[in-house]
Amino acid sequence: MTPRQWLPAVALDEVIPATADLPDDFLSGDTDGTWHIRPRDGDAHGQGAFEISLAPGQVVPFCFNDRFGTITVQVGEHGFSVFGDYPAHANCFFRDDDEGVFESAADLVENDLGPRLAAGTYQVEVYYWSAGVDFRFELPATGPQFVPVDGLPIDDEARR
Repeated sequence: MTPRQWLPAVALDEVIPATADLPDDFLSGDTDGTWHIRPRDGDAHGQGAFEISLAPGQVVPFCFNDRFGTITVQVGEHGFSVFGDYPAHANCFFRDDDEGVFESAADLVENDLGPRLAAGTYQVEVYYWSAGVDFRFELPATGPQFVPVDGLPIDDEARR
């Protein structure tokens, strides 16, 4: 599994900008002392796609992403088999040669939006996107930071 990645919930869309290791990585200060959430590293897709002006105490939801690697899905005329392990809470199944993201391997094969996946063998990326996790923006003397509102341990929430 790759390290957990974060994204402001407002930026979670069909095409997403660069994610970050921590919510704090999206903090950007201006010379007038104001703080904002902005896309990281001048991400071309994200420029202007989201910018949130911040005030101390403001709560901002972030979503996290855990990637579980690739599984093999073998589709036959009357069913399919999955080779590889992933956690039960995985909710995103994606093939590089398809634009769709599906909530399960079965959804990927049956594809409610189009024809059933043709017989063959497919490599499928499996990951998890969380619901929004609230963080409060704080400005202590040590510098700006986001603090989980519910005191959630950032590394343990979805790794059960």
